[in-house]
Parts: sequence; C-alpha cells; structure tokens
Amino acid sequence: MKEKLVMNLACLLLLAAVAGCGGDDQVHSTEYRSSGTGSQEMKTFFPEGDQVAGIGEPDEYREFEGKRLFELINGGAEDYLALDFVKVGARDYMTDLEENPYLSIHVYDMSQRDNAISIFRKEGHGARPSVGIGEESRLGGGAIEFLSQRYYVKIRCDLDGPEVDRLLKSSGQFVLDRITASGSDS
Repeated sequence: MKEKLVMNLACLLLLAAVAGCGGDDQVHSTEYRSSGTGSQEMKTFFPEGDQVAGIGEPDEYREFEGKRLFELINGGAEDYLALDFVKVGARDYMTDLEENPYLSIHVYDMSQRDNAISIFRKEGHGARPSVGIGEESRLGGGAIEFLSQRYYVKIRCDLDGPEVDRLLKSSGQFVLDRITASGSDS
C-alpha cells in the first residue's frame, strides 16, 4: 500500500513537472536573454552535409532555450541555468567511419565568456589533452570540448580512436571558424 502511494505521488510530481514546462515549442521571451545571436545565426555554426569530410547529411537542427535545456540533457541542467545559460543548438550526423556511428554537436550560448569558462571547467571529467581549438579545449573518450567567446562547444561520437579524434578536431575547427566569423562578442 505504501509503495503504491509513493508511486502515485511520483507520477503526480512528474505530471506537474511536465505541465510546468509549457508543453509547447514556443519560446517565452522571459527565458531568452541573448546578447544578439539569433537562431538563424547560431544555426550557421553547424556544418551541412559535405562541409566537413567524414560526416554526412545532418539530422534536423534543434534549439533549446532556458529551462527547455532539461529536454536535451539528462542531469546537470541546473549547473548551466545557474550560470545564465541562454540556449543550446544541437545537431546529429551520421559519419563515414566504420560502423557509421553518430556524431553530435552541441553549442551552448552561456551569455558571457566567464560563464562558458565556468561550465567548461565544471564539465571537465579527468585530465584530457588540449588540442589547440578555441580558447581552451580537451579531447578524448570520443569527445572534444572547447570554448570560444561566450560559447561552450561539445562534440561527441559513439566511437573512440584516432580516426574519431581526427573527425572531432575537423568538426570542432569548422564550428570554431563559424563562431569567429559571426563576430559574436563575449
């Protein structure tokens, strides 16, 4: 009986949380505090099919603003929100690597350079070598992460190894070049 009561309470709390998220794809202006980068501009940070050797046509571009970050990441969203997170652009790609693993690119607009630095350092999971992309970077375990201006960038692949590292670096350099070319200030 007690277990059933706890389960019902948990279900009610989950339903209340989902209802509180708004349940729609509309962006609420109170959740958006970017200093000038519009959705179309941020979308240009992501490669199209043949712009980076080794990745294919992308899946649909997705963007999550404010508390909608919970829809993208499982755990840790509070850390981003506490640091004035604005939005994240996300896109997945099939790769040309053996076994055709996915590659995911996430670009987080943290509103200020200091916030991006804080989340980069907080997300650091063990010492991984820097690869000279962006202001600070790290590579390993099938992922590259780096900073550029107010952006924290994570690129992950389902595999690991030298070919994956090459693909991660070339994808990261593409994103960095696009962020730099946009003239977005910190």
